Amino acid sequence: MHLWNTDRDNDKQTELSAVINYFMEGHSNKLSFQLSRLTVEDPINLGKNSENRIWAQWDFSF
Repeated sequence: MHLWNTDRDNDKQTELSAVINYFMEGHSNKLSFQLSRLTVEDPINLGKNSENRIWAQWDFSF
């Protein structure tokens, strides 16, 4: 856990995401899967950090 402010004005953050939705029983049940690639570039330290995130959600109506 970080307790200090690491915000910098010139950081560049990008995100590339793809989502797949699968519907069951019409639109009453839906499964969603998302894969994202997050990248932050720091021009001061000339560093670049990236990570992948996977997300899943089940949405149902009754």
